[in-house]
Amino acid sequence: MFANNPDITFEEAFGGDVAQQKLYQSILVYMALGKARKTHFAGIYVQSVVGNNLHSLLRHWSADDRDARFVLSNYAAGGLPFVQQAIAETMLGLMEGLVACSIRNIANLTDMGDCIDTLELVFRRLPLTFPAGARE
Repeated sequence: MFANNPDITFEEAFGGDVAQQKLYQSILVYMALGKARKTHFAGIYVQSVVGNNLHSLLRHWSADDRDARFVLSNYAAGGLPFVQQAIAETMLGLMEGLVACSIRNIANLTDMGDCIDTLELVFRRLPLTFPAGARE
């Protein structure tokens, strides 16, 4: 809703539902922490808070929650290394399970494509490293 109309107020967007507004704002904070290279918080606190949120999102991703998948793709595209590692490990595990169930199932193919798209976001953010002398 905010992407389509950036001038919309929280009151209009959530129709006065304070709980939904609070949840949305919490997700924004978690996303910012999950991408921040420097914060005023201890690293262990950031890992704990973001890690808990990330695990919750990954559970919802498995349940085909489009909002969770959107937030996870934002994490994947610019998250801290521990965030991207958790996402990559989960996506690879999900893909393994989908293949084991049946690759011919159309729903599995759709989920497989979503896993691949999410992994692509993580891989694009990996730093390029070359072995000594390989750049020549």
